[in-house]
This record gives sequence, structure tokens and C-alpha cells, in this order.
Amino acid sequence: KYVDPLPLLPRRPLGGQIVAAEGTHQFHTDMLPARSWGFDGMSHLGPVLEAQRGEDTVTTFVNALGEHILAEYIDHRVHGARKEYAQRPPLVIHLHGAPNRPVDDGYPTSSMFPGQSVGYRFANSLEATTLWYHDHSMGVTRLNVYAGLAAPYWIRDEFDTGAPDNPRRVHVQLYH
Repeated sequence: KYVDPLPLLPRRPLGGQIVAAEGTHQFHTDMLPARSWGFDGMSHLGPVLEAQRGEDTVTTFVNALGEHILAEYIDHRVHGARKEYAQRPPLVIHLHGAPNRPVDDGYPTSSMFPGQSVGYRFANSLEATTLWYHDHSMGVTRLNVYAGLAAPYWIRDEFDTGAPDNPRRVHVQLYH
């Protein structure tokens, strides 16, 4: 019934550098490979970032993007979309749904351009949950995410460790 196996994203901890760059990705066996963007050496999307609740680690994101792979679709009528983004695409990292400090929240105008990098310190103060990190650049977020700059972000805690011996929660039935 299915031609290709379901792709599973690799997992990695916070810290170090994560580079956003162009790659070539084959989305389906019957399609030709296409230009795409990804994080951390991936041809599309990025690894699942895993953090422990309360973890306080800086992760540096690097913009190594070249010419925008979807340059022809940049709509200059959209607030913040600039013509120069076709040659110098901006990158802003936003951890969607996280209660981060403003400086680490990926505000749309906090752009880094090719050759630049920014260190982000995410709060990780939530109970175990699934979030996602993605580009949040003013005027071109939709194109940058569609090009591949998005991936899951898991916060782990004592109840959801991600380890094979993960503790089990006790189910409590409440009676009225």
C-alpha cells in the first residue's frame, strides 16, 4: 500500500550549534529530488530537540542559507517581506508555545542573515510536552517553514523521561 517507509526524525539534545542550510531532499520515490532547507545536516526539517524540564542550555543557531529556494513566491505586499530576502534569507528561531524571555522568543524582526548566528536559551519550564521550533522571520515565515525550517521539540520530565524504563503514571479513577 505504501511505497516509502515513514521517515522518523533523529533526536538530539540541546546545546552546541544547529546550522540551517540547503540540501536536496527526495520527498517520494516517484519524485525527483528537490532543493530544500533543513536543520543540523538534515535535507528537510530538523532533528527532534529533547530537553529536560528546567534545563538551562544555550543552543546556537547558524544561518548558512543561500539564495531563497522559494524566492519567486516572496510576496512583497506582505508586511515585512523584502526584496533582498531572495538573496539573503533571514532566519529567526521561535519555540512555539514556550514561555520564553523576549530575547529568546524569536521575535519576527530579530533576524540573523546568512553568515550570522544567535544563541537561544529556552525556558523549558513546562511539564512534559511536545512543542515545535520553526523559523519566524517577518514576511517570509510561511515560505521558510514550507521550505523545511521546522521540527518537533520535546520537553521531558520525571513522568515522561523518554527512556525505555519510563515510569508509569498511576491511573486514578474518581467517583462522584
